[in-house]
Amino acid sequence: MEILCRLCNDARKLFVSQDMRTLTFLLLLITLGQSCKKDNPVIVNATVTKEGGAAAGYYLVEIEQPDDRHHNFICDASNPLPAASQYNCRNAIFITNLPSSARVPGTRIRFSKYRNLGRNPIWSSTLVPSDVEVYDVEIR
Repeated sequence: MEILCRLCNDARKLFVSQDMRTLTFLLLLITLGQSCKKDNPVIVNATVTKEGGAAAGYYLVEIEQPDDRHHNFICDASNPLPAASQYNCRNAIFITNLPSSARVPGTRIRFSKYRNLGRNPIWSSTLVPSDVEVYDVEIR
């Protein structure tokens, strides 16, 4: 029995050495550091073009540098578009709750917090811009 206890103590010393404790501590710090890292929000820059959309108070907004990989309200760039389509699901959205201070056509805005409401079913085309609620509009 005494030999078995001595073997257990030797094994514990081997696995709980100072180096092992240091390594465990460093791995824990790295893991915590990675999990606490915040994602940088994607800033959307846009220009208010005109009032219009499915309801009163909706505003058509042209998106600067639209990218369907970063903006879930932009349609897939692989879909073919008609040549005459100036504002469509690839470069514009309808903002449903634009603050009154930003409702002037030509106003340049930015936002990062939004909710994509999708395309309004009253439109017959699937290429129409999405309806979007925005929560942090800033005039730039």
